[in-house]
Amino acid sequence: MPTRRASKKVATIPKGPATAPRVGQTAYDYIAANNRRYVAEAHEFQRVFRRKLRPLWSSITGLDVIKFDEVLGVPDDRSTQDFVQEHYGDEGVALVKRLIGL
Repeated sequence: MPTRRASKKVATIPKGPATAPRVGQTAYDYIAANNRRYVAEAHEFQRVFRRKLRPLWSSITGLDVIKFDEVLGVPDDRSTQDFVQEHYGDEGVALVKRLIGL
């Protein structure tokens, strides 16, 4: 099975789960919190990025930033944050940060 090569881009928006589970938090609570985040932000995501959030979202990991980069066409030599800032402004950057839990 082919493996994915790591991108050379310098990302200022970290990749990975939206938020890490807190100590004492059950898996159910963690997934429910990610689902609440999806419901709260899906409409705004579609308005700002003109794309549906569902194909880029997982109840377990939240926003798939790698897939998000591919869908937007972020060049390998640009950070996600810089690209979003240039094309979607402060509103887009703030939305992505909320979706990944920053």
